[in-house]
Amino acid sequence: MKITIGDVEFGYDRSGDGEPVLMVMGLGTTRVGWFNQFAFLSKSYDVTAFDNRGAGETAYGGSWTMRDMTNDAVAIADAMGYDRFHLLGVSMGGMISQEVALAVPDRVRTLTLISTSPGGPNSVPPSNEYLAAFQLPDPRERVMRSIELLFGAHYRAEHPDVVQAAVALSVGDSPANGFSMFDSEANQAGFMTQLTAIMSWTLMGGSASRLGEIAVPALVLHGGADLLVPVDNGRLIAEGIRGSRLRIWDDAGHALIQEHAGEVNEELARHLAGADVSA
Repeated sequence: MKITIGDVEFGYDRSGDGEPVLMVMGLGTTRVGWFNQFAFLSKSYDVTAFDNRGAGETAYGGSWTMRDMTNDAVAIADAMGYDRFHLLGVSMGGMISQEVALAVPDRVRTLTLISTSPGGPNSVPPSNEYLAAFQLPDPRERVMRSIELLFGAHYRAEHPDVVQAAVALSVGDSPANGFSMFDSEANQAGFMTQLTAIMSWTLMGGSASRLGEIAVPALVLHGGADLLVPVDNGRLIAEGIRGSRLRIWDDAGHALIQEHAGEVNEELARHLAGADVSA
């Protein structure tokens, strides 16, 4: 489905009934990445997932910042008729979600931050292994290796077919065309603009100094073997948000929501159901 808000046409999916849930995806990835959690939560909740500007069906020209993507998330919630909602963010989507929780605290029922960072001077950059992959000269090889390394070493060894399917989807070698960053110049430019927004946000301090202002029930989930956003970033967030709960999967990479989908879903169900949403 698509909806136009301002001068941006967003691709989104909505399903289920119950309390509202808004899902915010990460860098260069479409809402399809939430498929395990979307299918699970929509059995009990009214769930919306959308493509950030510059990805998938929300390819968009020009430049933008983390604030723009924060405003987008709030605008999507408005368009869906969500007054108060559970907010889930993964990777870049977790950065956006931190900003949403700070910008409109009265509208966020619960906050779940997955495989993400608070930015700022104490945040931990990608591992040397991941940086080496990102510096490969051939753009296709660069993306393929970068996608492989999103998964933990154990998962890559146990599920090579899943990893290769993710690689194929990312470089356009999959039947599910229309979602690869190679499908159009707009998507390639969108990826780089999203990346620039992340870097600028991080260098400007991110949310690190403001985490103590977040007062909603917060759950932080992270993979201990995350090469892109190392696990100490999750620890920083959990230390900064009073009363938050942190769970780490030692063997999981950045693609935690795929590698341990069932256990992640159990954590989400417990977190959302346990919140006092009547207040």
